[in-house]
Amino acid sequence: MDKDPSCNMPHFDPEFSSPNIDFRLRHGRALLDTDYVTMVNEYPGGFSEYVIHKRIDFEKLEAINPLELLDTRTAVNVLVMLKETPGSNVNSWVLSRLLVQTLEYSRNRKHLVSDPWDEQTLKGDQLTQISNTDLAKDLKTEQRNEYRLIRSTGVAPENIETDYWSAFSKLPSVEDSFEDGELQSLSDQMLERLTASLGADGVIEIADIRKAIKSWWAEYFDDFDLQTIKRNRRKLFQRLMSVAVRQVSTMLERIAFAIVLRDASEEARATSLFKSDRERKLFELRYGALPVLGNINIGFLYDCGELHASLINDLAHALVCGETNEAWNSAEANLQEHVHLLGSVRKKATQVEAARKAERRGQYASRKPAPTVRAESQADLSAADPSEPAVLNASIHDELEAVIPFLKERDQDKVRAYIKSGGDVELAAKEVGLTKTQFKRRWKETVLKNIRNAVNEMELNE
Repeated sequence: MDKDPSCNMPHFDPEFSSPNIDFRLRHGRALLDTDYVTMVNEYPGGFSEYVIHKRIDFEKLEAINPLELLDTRTAVNVLVMLKETPGSNVNSWVLSRLLVQTLEYSRNRKHLVSDPWDEQTLKGDQLTQISNTDLAKDLKTEQRNEYRLIRSTGVAPENIETDYWSAFSKLPSVEDSFEDGELQSLSDQMLERLTASLGADGVIEIADIRKAIKSWWAEYFDDFDLQTIKRNRRKLFQRLMSVAVRQVSTMLERIAFAIVLRDASEEARATSLFKSDRERKLFELRYGALPVLGNINIGFLYDCGELHASLINDLAHALVCGETNEAWNSAEANLQEHVHLLGSVRKKATQVEAARKAERRGQYASRKPAPTVRAESQADLSAADPSEPAVLNASIHDELEAVIPFLKERDQDKVRAYIKSGGDVELAAKEVGLTKTQFKRRWKETVLKNIRNAVNEMELNE
């Protein structure tokens, strides 16, 4: 679509500096909502756009990531209004506001995908970079053919919401409600435990929430009174996280509207902030949860790259400059095609990565005779008695230090804590936020096994 140079476009940029906005659950937060001000962009034809900025100093204003609105007094006021609304489950909204701060964007437990992508990604070029195998080459060819077909013919998938969610989230697709009794039970118990940890000043730190959730996850939420069998409780929690993302996206629009209404003129308050449905749709695009974005607020689309930002910007431009719905439909179809291709290539990348890991495991399994592991690396470190702090043997200390770079991050933390404690399991457990029993069990069942595998790999490479 040719853009009219006389029509300034809103700038939608999902590339924010951090997806984790640090807020606290407290009514008397020192941060004043007066630090947030509404700027009005005027476009040709009398079209207006409301953009909330944060005051950096007396002269500088900066457009905010919508997630920052969770850290306002207005957010608390919205929750109070929800509490007074008949049939509203305010506890679920409160919990959702907290849970979104524990979302993971990387490593094995990531919930949302934030990797930058471009046209070359959509063509499947990264597949052979993961592993230069026949499978990767075949899938790359398949992806290129799919890219040419969709981009040349405009063939688009039927369900953009499902495509969008699956492309940017590792969480299951759910409705933004707690109709499921078991989900509601998990939500209530979790909120009760989190609020019980409030400090004397009524503050709950996000770091403490993350720590608690990681501990519950590691134990498969064993301490919760649920009907769901233990091995399926992690999936239940993932559904809860999905609901949190959707609910917060809806909540953010209410918070933003309240702030804009506060700053509006008396005339605008008496009539309507939005002079047309297109102005309202533009506001929803920035602060709400439109189906075109899979009901995910743009604040969650962290660091997804320039191409993605430009596609969202095209949607805004269609509202500002287009005289008919044709411009919007065209921009929506274009976004839909790109997102479908992105989801497709990410599924193929998962296949290639899984095949690469399986091949690697097979290589080690087929090696005979098995390499000899030195006796000190076989030591049952989990048997250390915390009542009598152990002094690590120098050779074992050096062995553990050498193997750290070959371990996953979660294992590295435990090994460093064990070394730092001098072999005292109780001190090591406290260092990583676990109980003594939890630390010993994880060391014996996971860490020690991974240490031995790493030692084997090191010896094979020597």
